[in-house]
Formats: sequence, structure tokens, C-alpha cells
Amino acid sequence: MSITTGEFVPGTEVGVAEEVQHECHFGLKDLSKALLGLLTSYLVLIAVLIAAVATIVFVVMSVKAGKLARGDAATILLAGAGVVFLAFIFTGWAILRNKWRCLMNAPERGGAKWWMFASMVCIFATPALNFVGGIMGGYSSGQTRAQQMAALEHMTADKYMASLKTGNTEAYMRLAGAAIGPLGGMFFILFLRAVALTVQSWILARLAEVHLVLDIVMLIASFIAIFDMSRLHFVPHVWLTIGLGSLISFVLWLVLIIGIIVKINVFLGSQRSPLEEEPQPMAW
Repeated sequence: MSITTGEFVPGTEVGVAEEVQHECHFGLKDLSKALLGLLTSYLVLIAVLIAAVATIVFVVMSVKAGKLARGDAATILLAGAGVVFLAFIFTGWAILRNKWRCLMNAPERGGAKWWMFASMVCIFATPALNFVGGIMGGYSSGQTRAQQMAALEHMTADKYMASLKTGNTEAYMRLAGAAIGPLGGMFFILFLRAVALTVQSWILARLAEVHLVLDIVMLIASFIAIFDMSRLHFVPHVWLTIGLGSLISFVLWLVLIIGIIVKINVFLGSQRSPLEEEPQPMAW
């Protein structure tokens, strides 16, 4: 006969694994703060972009109406460019910092930590591959920048596959960079799905799956539209449809992050250790 301490703790069941009964959720509160910081960073970045576009439109309209001199317009645009540059640096740092915090506080369930790690790898791998591929392509082809852009405008899927068959390292690296970038966002959605399963929100988990399917469809449609638009002749206003799908994807992303932040706080509020229960009066 064996007696364990768990048999005398209210709310425990004999024969149930200890890690299931007393799962640690200490990192979820910090994860909620990291997701909130990430959401705020992206919203600030979008606000800066909207303000920049509005400033450009205002300056152009004022110059055409004669209300603003060209020198003053150039000064405003230069100052605005400086503000946008500093905002990009700040928001970029904030996004990386909060994603790192998500990685550090990610739960182990559903492979959330590994999905977040894969997303972080994609963030750094994409610009690195594109940078190295651009350098190698510039040295190997001997073409000017204008010639490279002209060749890119006439690029089709068949020509791109032909360049891959020649063993062109630049083509392979650019293809890898173009594929890894969207994969980073998909890995992040899978991370959010794993977090949703951890906090027992099946609705948010299904929403993450819908978001993932929509992202895959938009990615495939974008690649087809770039390389061979004729394959999408049955779709009216291809780029408008892709833009609308991207907007829906962004709205789902906002709903998913906000929902998970709220659900984490509700989940933590409902968790209570058996040792914290009020002692019951002993019956003599």
C-alpha cells in the first residue's frame, strides 16, 4: 500500500498525471503582455503609414493649389521622411522585442514555443537571403540595376523555372527568401493556435485555422498573379480580390490576437490551486 500527498489535497484525483493536474501557467501573463505590446507596435506602424500618406497627399494638393511653395513642401516632406524613418526603427525594435518575449513565455503545449521559434528564424532569414542573393546576382550577371528591374518585369513562371534549371544560385536564394517570408506569418498563426488550445479556447483555435487557410490561398494566388496572370483569367479584378483577401486576413489577425489576450486573462482568473482553497471546518 502506498500513500501519496496528492490523496489528501482537495481537487486531485488518484492515478492522474501530476503534470496534467498542476500544469504551470506562470508565463501566460507575460505572454499576454507581449502580445498586447506586439499588437500596439503594429497599430502604431499602420498609423504612421496612414499619416505619411495623408501628409504626401496634403502637400501635393497644396502645391497644386498654390497654397504652399515648393521649398516649403520639400522641407515638410523631408521632415516627414525623418519622422517615418525613426518610427520604423522604433516599431521594428518593439516588434522584435515583443516577439522575443512571446518566445520566452510561450507554453510547451501544442509546440507553441517551437512555432514561435520558427517564426523568429523566418524574420531574420528572409532579409539575409535576399541581401546575399542580391549581392551574388549583381556580381554574377554583370547587369546594371535598371537591366535587372527590366528583366524582373518580364519574368514569368517558365522563365523563372528555366533560371532554376541552370543552377543559378541567386534564383534559388531569392525563391527561398520569397517563400520564407510568408511562412513566418503562418508559423505565428500556428503559435497563436497552440496558445488558444492551451487556454482551452476552441473557437479561437478554429479561427486560427481559418486564418491559416486564407493566408495559404492568398499566397498561392499572389505567386500565380506575379508569374502568370493568364492562369487567373476567371477571377475578376485579381489584385483587388487579393487585396480584399489580405484585408480580411488582417482583420482576422486583429480579432485573433485580441481574443487570445482576453482569453488568457480570463483563463488565469479561473485557475486556482487546490492549496488555495479555503480550509473546511473539521467535523469532530
